[in-house]
Amino acid sequence: MPTRVLLQSRLSSSRLPGKALLTVAGQPVVALAARRAGNTGLDVVVATSDQPEDDAIADALGEIGVAVFRGSLHDPLRRFFDAPRALADDDLVVRLTGDNVVPDGSFVQQMIDDMHAAGEQYIRVAVTDITGLGAEVFSAGLLRQAHHIATDPYDREHVTPWIRRHTADLSVNPPLTGPVKRLRCTIDTLRDFTVAARALRGLPDPVSVPWRVLLDRFVEAGGAVPSPLPGTVPNPIGQGPWVLDAAGLGGAIDLATVARVLDAAAMAGVTHVYTDVTYGDAQARIGQSLAHGLSERLAVVAQVAPLSALPPSASDGWAAAEVAASVYNTLRELQSKSVDALLLPWSAWTSWSGGGAASLVSLQSQGRCRLVGVALDQPEQLEAAFADPRIGYVRVPAAWRTSFADAPDDVIITCADSAARGFARVTSVSLPAVSVEQVEQQAASFIA
Repeated sequence: MPTRVLLQSRLSSSRLPGKALLTVAGQPVVALAARRAGNTGLDVVVATSDQPEDDAIADALGEIGVAVFRGSLHDPLRRFFDAPRALADDDLVVRLTGDNVVPDGSFVQQMIDDMHAAGEQYIRVAVTDITGLGAEVFSAGLLRQAHHIATDPYDREHVTPWIRRHTADLSVNPPLTGPVKRLRCTIDTLRDFTVAARALRGLPDPVSVPWRVLLDRFVEAGGAVPSPLPGTVPNPIGQGPWVLDAAGLGGAIDLATVARVLDAAAMAGVTHVYTDVTYGDAQARIGQSLAHGLSERLAVVAQVAPLSALPPSASDGWAAAEVAASVYNTLRELQSKSVDALLLPWSAWTSWSGGGAASLVSLQSQGRCRLVGVALDQPEQLEAAFADPRIGYVRVPAAWRTSFADAPDDVIITCADSAARGFARVTSVSLPAVSVEQVEQQAASFIA
């Protein structure tokens, strides 16, 4: 069956600018990734943007005979739709990224075989234990459906969410062997690049070395990552296991410390940061840190203004305007166009004829967040929150001892202990909070 590997790459990475053209094993990172993906004869095309800054990628790959397709920078789904136009609907598209040099042709073929054996049209690597093996396989027909139907900015930016929602979302999780439980073999930071350079140093043929052998070399080169801290369990709001509450990251704490804590958290497995307008200047400091490279690894859950100053007689339009103003102020401080989730206190969600809630949902439709949710303070609010189909995220106090067995499957429930600055997924009881100090201590040896 005809198959085309599309390797996504660009130079405008904020965390490690120009990483696609950094040299490892005597060649640009993106060139090595493309050559390894095609080392069994698969058709490989690097999909980059049509912006002038990516001319360098096209020029470098053209000089060594690697095919390049150029398309929209801001609409990656459109870029992927345009690249394989010559394929029939039943032909296959493989999505890889140019900063992951471990996947090779045999790795891709195994994914294709697993997908066919399951009788599915989509398969992905579940990025849980290994960061740097991200790969997806899907039919060209599914890709075309996604392009023509998906309108959500999140779906278009991340290419495949629509496909995952409309298939069985088949996934595989290649296990690690030996004592190491979690590994980074991607090239997303300067430290990642250093590890990759060590892992690839001295290889007589870095293009042909089997992917399993290369994984072992990344372990030897220092790519192991600390395991998640005790007291945490998976949180499905993102691919990673837990969310860090940012209370206490303002005030006397300097910006360098905030950045170090967030970096340590990301290294230790955190994927999301929770912030609140009541946290003072912590929100702005988080924004500064994310803008200087952490935004690619940490997403944000933000609670907007509680509307406590709004009089009971205020109109729903007034409430809606206040919510919108608070959201845009939050986005300004975070230096971002959107966040992963926006929350309102339950009182603000239900008061003023639902004007605040309607405003938040409207902002969601405009791409300012992926999920909207509520922060509860009374157990009796749970039933109404679960019954509202607009709510995708519920935050509850850590002290609650109640069952969430009736929670809809697609609603995220988290508990928080703001005094300990921790955040965790809960099921039937609240879990121990994880403090910033614990995060920084556990990750200190990794980021030293």
